[in-house]
Amino acid sequence: MVHPIKPLIIGARGFVGSHFYRHFHSYFPDLIGTHYSSVDGLHRLDLENPSLDFSVSGYRYALITGGIGNPRACEENPERSYRCNVEGPIKLGKELLEREVIPIFFSTDYVFDGSEELYRADTPHTPLNEYGRQKAELERQALDLDSLVIRLSKVYGVEKGDGTLFDEMASELQQKRPIRAACDQIFAPISIEDVVKGVCFLMHLQQRGVVNVASQECVSRLQMAKKTAQRLGVDESLVEEIRLDDLKDTFQRPNRINLQSTIPAISWEKGLEKVVSQYAEK
Repeated sequence: MVHPIKPLIIGARGFVGSHFYRHFHSYFPDLIGTHYSSVDGLHRLDLENPSLDFSVSGYRYALITGGIGNPRACEENPERSYRCNVEGPIKLGKELLEREVIPIFFSTDYVFDGSEELYRADTPHTPLNEYGRQKAELERQALDLDSLVIRLSKVYGVEKGDGTLFDEMASELQQKRPIRAACDQIFAPISIEDVVKGVCFLMHLQQRGVVNVASQECVSRLQMAKKTAQRLGVDESLVEEIRLDDLKDTFQRPNRINLQSTIPAISWEKGLEKVVSQYAEK
């Protein structure tokens, strides 16, 4: 196993950032992580107006995982979310480069509209909503900095209680609560464990540019929900089939995003099994 490179973790309390922080902290007890408030030994750094008031000596990379990742929140407050998702990260990236630390930015498959069969790293942006537009702009400006951009598909965890994709489904279904799942929401979900491994690999390669990080298989939310019900042994009728339009959102979501990715990843069914097995434990 290649020894990990020590990165600065921006947004160490978020879902993605906390997993990176946990992983690297096991190797580097003095690892620096940040949060918008000073908690749990983390340094304070607000992405709306970031400033590095601590030393970054000894760091080659910084993972900028923070920001506002809820599409609805971006739609409702485009000015603040733009500062958190574009202006702040780019400002921070420039300051990091001045200190000879390479920024790694995180983007999303929401930069596309779902009209193509397959999306490559260099496929032109076609965002449908404010969140997608902000991440598309982040990618454009980040490339001018000769940095690395990790474009993620849907990321899920495999720990009971983490509130992500399969855990949320399993928790509701085990309690015999109905859930709604869109038959036309199709993506290539990847486990957070594979995201961490993939980014570590890309750092060792000294990769630059945009890299798609997703699994190699697409699946609908409805398929995943029904499979979760089957594995839990509950009535599949608890899963209500809907379409994205039934959500009555004030913004559009892409229907089908298949990112072309070469990052090794477990199948979504193996990820689901890891979660369901924890719910089956006595």
